[in-house]
Amino acid sequence: MLKTLCILFIAVSIASAATPVIGLLTIDATTSVESAAAWTWLQQQEGIKAELASLQNITALNPDLIFIHLASESEWTLLRSQDDAQTILVDYYKQGGKLLLTDYAALIPHWLGVESTAPVVDSVDIKDEETGRKYGFQSFRGHPLFNGFHGGVYLWHTNVDHQQARIGYFGDQWPSEGQAVGVEKAFIFLHQDDRLVIEYGPRRIISVGAFIHFSRPNYLREHTGLFLHNAINYLLHDVSGRKTTYWVNDENRARAFTIASTPPKPSKNRLLRHMPSTDLALRREPATENFYDVIGRRCIIMGKESGGIDEVWVHPFRAFYDIDVAIVQGDSLQWLRQWPCRFEARPEGIVRTYHSDTRVIREVIFAALHDHAGLIHIESDKPCKLIVRARGDLRWMWPYRQGSLGSIYYGYDDASGAFHLRDHSGDFYAILGADIQPSSHLLRACDSLLYRDNVLGGQGNLENQLLMAAVYDLNAENDYTLNIAFGAGDQGYADADRAYRSILQQPSRIYNEVVQHYENLFDNHTIVRSPDEHFNTGYLWKLVAIDRFWSTTPDLGTALLAGYGTTARGWDGGHKVNGRPGYAWYFGRDAVWSC
Repeated sequence: MLKTLCILFIAVSIASAATPVIGLLTIDATTSVESAAAWTWLQQQEGIKAELASLQNITALNPDLIFIHLASESEWTLLRSQDDAQTILVDYYKQGGKLLLTDYAALIPHWLGVESTAPVVDSVDIKDEETGRKYGFQSFRGHPLFNGFHGGVYLWHTNVDHQQARIGYFGDQWPSEGQAVGVEKAFIFLHQDDRLVIEYGPRRIISVGAFIHFSRPNYLREHTGLFLHNAINYLLHDVSGRKTTYWVNDENRARAFTIASTPPKPSKNRLLRHMPSTDLALRREPATENFYDVIGRRCIIMGKESGGIDEVWVHPFRAFYDIDVAIVQGDSLQWLRQWPCRFEARPEGIVRTYHSDTRVIREVIFAALHDHAGLIHIESDKPCKLIVRARGDLRWMWPYRQGSLGSIYYGYDDASGAFHLRDHSGDFYAILGADIQPSSHLLRACDSLLYRDNVLGGQGNLENQLLMAAVYDLNAENDYTLNIAFGAGDQGYADADRAYRSILQQPSRIYNEVVQHYENLFDNHTIVRSPDEHFNTGYLWKLVAIDRFWSTTPDLGTALLAGYGTTARGWDGGHKVNGRPGYAWYFGRDAVWSC
């Protein structure tokens, strides 16, 4: 039976330039393989002084941080059997000491009375199954523990199948006094109910309940070392200014908030009646249920030819979905997607022409080239009353599951006639509105839209998904024209609002910017001309398609994605609501194949 306890002491004088002192304590005279490996690792670290210490030396040593690594349940039992061990650690902590706890040491906060809810000891069978044995942690939206890892890290990848103990909070159980820094990730799955990295303080205790091994074979040993270095640095030093977020324990219920702003300036050129000619326009009449996409560097608009917009993604989340337009006829609604329609795909956007026996309506949809915004331009040949409907759930993209951002906060800006959605932090923000004031509106967490006696209503309850609808009167004063704009992003209200107002106030300029971009694309790339005009057109569209894959995501960068599609065809990772637009997405290997 293993009877050795490995405790790393890190003693640092923050006020001076002294070399940090780290002490390794062994309880027994016999040194375990894991303790010896931990000692070797400690001695190899640059910028620190490694020394052996004893539990009884804590008061004399007076370290700024104690690192306790318990690799097995027997070591946890051995620690608890030591005379006055609990009292010594409690006194140390009460006097301002800090702790870094790994594996079974994650049980210590509850033992010391710092945490009132006991963690659970669970285990997972780690098997290769032709996908490897990579396990690690994922932060919420970033934390200094994950510096250098883009918010998540695999730090355990061994060469044999085995059973791994995990100490943490699972399912509906959360720590009462601590905050969840990291959840388990394995292969391409995120296990958000397995909360294994907990912080107390702030910056007093970091508890890591699994996957820290010093002696066993590990292809990702360097990741483990950097992760531990980040934890030590975070506990001992001021890291203000760096993103520090925690997983949300939220009831996921829509909540109203108040928003008021200055109305956008009226557009000086809101009409799109003189579209540039192009030999690349692809037309189909009648329109089908085939897929279409309209792409900018930051915005993806997708749907079916026959009408509406299925989804709008603004990297890295779905801002709106199920956007549709209807004409009001008494108390009935005639959705445009049910009308005969001619569909036209162009490099810069799509054009639909709906027609009935008495009316023609033209619709243009495009996304800004570099901004996180898009626009739906509608013009009628005579007066009419339109209803625009949309839904929003701020669906953060795969591998996060639905509801990861917590409750959605919603508000309506009367002065601007715009719908606003945001998460609790205010970073994830989406705005939808138009350049004429609606005569009435609806914003509610409901399932379906009702319209009776000129009144909008809703029925059903979706708790954390919002339905938006507004009634617009098209008449001679507004040139029988309506521009519906949306702007969104994960950089807060000001950033989303700027993008929204920009495209709403300058639709013609931004549309022409996209047109000019594709003209320049053809001028600056090799063009193949053949006797086959179908081949020539297809080749140019291939240039357009590959250029559309070039996308920008804040905090990640700009790169080539692999392809687009709505979540109706995406791989959902076992989620109730899919979180991935299409199977090909943020995968570099697939992007290369796409080219």
